[in-house]
Parts: sequence; C-alpha cells; structure tokens
Amino acid sequence: MTSKKTTTTSSTVRPTCNYPGCDQPAAQPEGPGRPPEYCAGRGHTRASAWKERRRLNAEKSGTTISAADDASPVTMAKVAGAELLRSLRTEADRIAALGKDLRERIDVLTDPTAAEAEVEAVRAAAEQRAATAEAKAADAERRAAQADQFRTEADAAAEQMREELTAAQDRATAAEQRAQAAEADRDAAVAKAQAETERVRADAARVLGEARADAAREREELRADLRARAERAERQADAYRDELAQLRAASPDPVAVEAPARAARRGTRGQAAQARTAADQ
Repeated sequence: MTSKKTTTTSSTVRPTCNYPGCDQPAAQPEGPGRPPEYCAGRGHTRASAWKERRRLNAEKSGTTISAADDASPVTMAKVAGAELLRSLRTEADRIAALGKDLRERIDVLTDPTAAEAEVEAVRAAAEQRAATAEAKAADAERRAAQADQFRTEADAAAEQMREELTAAQDRATAAEQRAQAAEADRDAAVAKAQAETERVRADAARVLGEARADAAREREELRADLRARAERAERQADAYRDELAQLRAASPDPVAVEAPARAARRGTRGQAAQARTAADQ
C-alpha cells in the first residue's frame, strides 16, 4: 500500500507527486474524476514511476536491468517466465525421477525377499571362503607329509653314508695293516739274509712305498668321495630348508610344520658334519 504525502497551498490541499523521490505536489485537477497522482511538467507518470521504482529495487538488490528489459519489460518478463517455467518443469521431472528412485529403494528396503537374497549371498560367500580354507589346509597337510617323506629319505641317505664311511675306514685300516706287514716282512728278510741287505731293503722299501701309495691313493679317493657326498647332503639340506620354508609360509599352522622341519634340518646337518669329519681324517 502506497502512502501519499500532501502539500498545503493557499486554496486547496493536493497530494504529493507519487514519483519516487519527488516532493512536488500533484498536478491540479482539471475536472471531475480521479485526481492526478503525479506532478506536471517533469515527465512523472505512472509508467515512469514504475520504471524508477524498478530501477531502485534492482539497485538495492545488486542486479542490473538490461536495455531490452527496460524497453520491453512485459515481453522480457514473458520470455524470462517461459524460461523459468521450462527450468521448473525440468527440475520437476528430475525431482519426479528422484522420487521414483527413492520409492524403488524404499521398496527394496522393506522387501523381506531382498533381505533373504542378501543373507543367502553372504552365506554363499562364507561357504566359499570356508571351502577355500579347507583346500589350503589339505594342501598344507600334503606338504607336511612330503616333508616327512623327505626327512625319511634324508635319514636313509645318512645311514648309507655312515655304512660307506665305516667300510672306507675298514679299507684304510687294512691298507695300514698291509703296510705294517710289509715292514715286518722286510725286517724278517733282513734278519735272514744280511749278505742281501741292500737288495732286500730296496725291495721292502719299494713294496712299502707301493703299499703306502696305494693306501694314500685309496684314502684320497675315499676322502674325495666323502667330500662329494657331504656337499650333496648340504645341497639336499638346503633344498629341504627351502621347501620347508615354503611349507611354513603356506601352512595355516606354522607350529605343526616347524617341529618336523627342525628335526629334518638337525638330521641333515648332522649327516653332512659326519661326512666332512670322516673326509678330513
């Protein structure tokens, strides 16, 4: 509601011009009817007053009125209104789509069948994980059995090495005994035939040298064979350790694999040490 100011003259009281910011009195009425609302001679009319109020409102709100909008406000209002209406319809369609999607989500949330389907999917996934774990456990047991078999084979190889070492030591003892017997024969020959001392000594020395050479050669061959066996045992022990390390990494129960693994390593290291000791004697 627009309040009107009044201006008092000597004869009549007239309202103040309704143009924003104008304090002049409205024009003098020229006849019966509605009295003028704007002053005369300054271009203050209903249309110019509307534009001025619109300009002031735009200035207050920080907006700008274009020249086209100022010249054709009704047409531009129709165009802007149509554009806003299209935007509103587009937004309404988007909101309707969101509402439809929301209703579908709510239907799924309130549908007991959907919950049962999700529970079934979770159960199936759990069963699959359990089956995978059982398969891994079975594989670990198989590898543990293989480790036991490798340990048995290592024990058997060590026992064979001990037997061969004993036989080699027996051969070395026999060679030494033959050397001692040759020395005894030499001494006996010297006692029997002092006139042939030099020849007998030479023969005995030759026989003794050959016997010692044979014994040394046989001992060196035995030591080389024992060293080779010790090296093979160490390589086999390294292979066992690598395999057992893989078993421990893949086994769900490292303790179950660690005990036989330690026993296998101790047995293999002991066998290799025995072979090296025998080779060095």
